[in-house]
Amino acid sequence: MRAKGVAVLCFVCLAFAGCGGGATNGGASSGGATASTSVRANGNSTSHIHWVKYQDPLEQAFTVEVPDGWVVRGGMFRMGMSDHRPMVDITTQDAKINIRLGDVAVPPFSIPTQFHPPGTIVDIGAVGQPVSEDYMEAPEFAELYGKARFSRLCETLTPTQANMPPPKHAKGDFDEALGKARQQGANPEASDGAATFDCGSVLGRRTAYDYVQTAMLGTTGWIVPTEDSYVAPPDQLQIVRDILDHIEASVQYSPEWQARQDETDRQAIAYSQARARGRMEETYREVQQAQAKMDAMRSQVQSFEAGQARERSQFQGWDDVINNVTPTIDPFGNEHDVTTGSKYGYWYNPGTNSTVNSNTMPGPGYQKLTVIQR
Repeated sequence: MRAKGVAVLCFVCLAFAGCGGGATNGGASSGGATASTSVRANGNSTSHIHWVKYQDPLEQAFTVEVPDGWVVRGGMFRMGMSDHRPMVDITTQDAKINIRLGDVAVPPFSIPTQFHPPGTIVDIGAVGQPVSEDYMEAPEFAELYGKARFSRLCETLTPTQANMPPPKHAKGDFDEALGKARQQGANPEASDGAATFDCGSVLGRRTAYDYVQTAMLGTTGWIVPTEDSYVAPPDQLQIVRDILDHIEASVQYSPEWQARQDETDRQAIAYSQARARGRMEETYREVQQAQAKMDAMRSQVQSFEAGQARERSQFQGWDDVINNVTPTIDPFGNEHDVTTGSKYGYWYNPGTNSTVNSNTMPGPGYQKLTVIQR
């Protein structure tokens, strides 16, 4: 459900390529047949579900229909003038089913350069917060994203080769857009793909699934315009897919918000041009205003995270997942970034400055590392 306008980020990343240097709703509505337990559908139909409208509480950018009685959170999270990330996350009251469209934790990406190595945030000021990373085909990205998305919902998470159908609405839009582009003689670099996992937890055995699309923007940046994901008991997968398709088809963006965003994108281009030329003094007042707006906008995300301490681990360090890094700390308080491994233990030897991923102490001189959240 990615909003339009990210092409501005591509423009800005191009300009800087050679430079050195949710709100939460306790329930969509009170009551409702689907409020207290996981969905049970006759014939896997959504006709029995009462749908209610949920409006983005942060910027009033969009509305979407969600099942009455489910716990809903999300909105348009603004990380920059042209870096806006929509997300809608809904959960049954018993927590057995969770569906998410979009993800505030997934940034726009910029192709790495000598000044911006992989995993770093590209400095484009108030325009946004793209992360430097090589382009990934969707199947590869889906597997990495799934591990980050579901690792806190599942005590055990095992990739499977299950052939799950993609979301109809998202897949249909992707195929249609790709077909039109090719008819016009273009050959866009874009892909879609999915990953499926067996999810084990105290809530029982469930299936976790995510579908993503990736697309290059010019030659300097790329985006993930679609992230659809869910976790549900195996006997409820069809109804969950139907709910996801209904939600996605119901998304409506506000024309007033889009008009404001178009103007903000125009200002972002002018701002980035002045910034790239090093002539900030000529637009000092405008830049100050833009920076002040971004401070206020980014505080939305900070407020959301502060109010969602229980769930903030779901928005774990995306850079670390992409780069296969686990942040840790030794007994003396020193931080160490270690390569993520399959074992649950990490060890550090200060004498050899080496780290080992092992469930038991690998030898004398090793200190136990503790995994931390950034």
